[in-house]
Amino acid sequence: MDFSTKTLDAKNALTGVKTGALVVGIYENRKLSKAAGALDKLGAISAALKSGDISGKPGSTLLLRGVTGIAAERIVLAGFSQGGAVVLHTAFLRYAETLGGVLALSTYAPTFSDEMQLTDTKRQLPVLCLHGKFDDVVTPDMGRAAHDRLHACGVPVQWRDYPMAHEVLPEEIRDIADWLSQLQAG
Repeated sequence: MDFSTKTLDAKNALTGVKTGALVVGIYENRKLSKAAGALDKLGAISAALKSGDISGKPGSTLLLRGVTGIAAERIVLAGFSQGGAVVLHTAFLRYAETLGGVLALSTYAPTFSDEMQLTDTKRQLPVLCLHGKFDDVVTPDMGRAAHDRLHACGVPVQWRDYPMAHEVLPEEIRDIADWLSQLQAG
């Protein structure tokens, strides 16, 4: 699977783009970037801003539900560090529908407990946990505990660690691409 990034001209490029994922900007003052504005024809992004569900602060994310034309089972939630903790909580404890998978990078699961019970659907959700062996921000044992809790619940979860600290390496990106290809081939 190849990944590439493109900067699009919001005036006309969104109508012809074919992509598996699209990232748009929302500024900290709650203003939509040109691309986000063009994409917001149904009002899902502006409604999330109006309700206060998204701030536009750096690193903040929002899962938009019920957006026409996007099947939830094709969505892979991904998060690094604290963002990964939010992704794990959302995927396993909050979002009721089927998802495509979860990428948990250098993260932990503070909301998981030994009493956590998962539905059959959640026990089928593929997860890839990636962590740095020398991570001193989110220590490897914290990440491994999240992995082990999911494994104990019967989730198809994989663990990979790398000779790095709290960061991302090219080898890790290649492993992510391979895992996403396997999901797509499914």
